[in-house]
Amino acid sequence: MEAAIAQIIEKFGRIDILVNNAAITRDAIFHKMTVEQWMQVINTNLNGVFYWTHGLYKQMRENEYGRIINLSSTAVRGNPGQANYSATKAALQGFTRTMAKELGRKNVRINCVAPGYIDTEMMRAVGEEKFKTVSVAPMFAETIMRYYNYESVNDMFNALPGEKERMDEAEETLRR
Repeated sequence: MEAAIAQIIEKFGRIDILVNNAAITRDAIFHKMTVEQWMQVINTNLNGVFYWTHGLYKQMRENEYGRIINLSSTAVRGNPGQANYSATKAALQGFTRTMAKELGRKNVRINCVAPGYIDTEMMRAVGEEKFKTVSVAPMFAETIMRYYNYESVNDMFNALPGEKERMDEAEETLRR
């Protein structure tokens, strides 16, 4: 991770935007969940956010500019067989609030987005039957009980105040 950050900074001069979206599932009813399943999800979904954010924290503070977007999940409400996944996504929301308080005065904006189900390989592996059994509060059912695609998630990021131009610029830079 540190080497990747150094390589990006060497090529582009700095990193202004971090999107923490890496996640895995290792679903199992809790009494059948192994320590390995627990740790794999914790290491990817939560520790990965720590490592990347920690790696850019100093640079963004010193530059007095940065944008961090963390992807959480509606699973924070709890889903059978997802104690590990739900725990990481709930922790991510607390982490985001804390970092916002630490970094806000340095013009580093950090947001947490929980868009619901995104049409990804990971979600397709879960299967439609499990998707139908997810417990959702009625007030959120219409929003949550559909799959989002890349474009709709991108629109959510662009809806964050003042981010559209920066995201477009970053995307264009990465395509070069």
